[in-house]
Amino acid sequence: MSDQYSNGIACTEAVLSRRYDRLEINWAHRGLLDLPVAWCQKADVSDIEGGPDVQIVLRFAPQAAEGQPPQGQIAVRLHASGGNALAAREFAETLRRELSLREQDDEVCAPPPELAHVPQQHADWVNFGPGRDTQELFEAVRRRLVPESSQ
Repeated sequence: MSDQYSNGIACTEAVLSRRYDRLEINWAHRGLLDLPVAWCQKADVSDIEGGPDVQIVLRFAPQAAEGQPPQGQIAVRLHASGGNALAAREFAETLRRELSLREQDDEVCAPPPELAHVPQQHADWVNFGPGRDTQELFEAVRRRLVPESSQ
């Protein structure tokens, strides 16, 4: 994989950039996610209904030992204005080509099933798969609050 530097894509509340072998998402003074490019497992861009804007979905997982599944993953969705749509598509295509990733199979960049608690109504999100105890607690609370017929 070639080392590369990009000036970044201005998203609604963050800047997505590549700094050689690192991907960086910078939420100004509120936070920074800096991960190895090689951890990127998915890089998709899709149109947002009703306008020229797009959403960028990236999924990261640390490199696992051969034959072993990753021990964790992070999914990130960023909202970008229509003026940055082409740059976002080119950015994702470059990552997919260099990392031999498939393009999205569906129309919407949805999180994988194990990340089902993603707040779809917000433009940007970062989500981590819950631990076993957290997931069990969530399911127990949900069973008490939501009738089975509506789940």
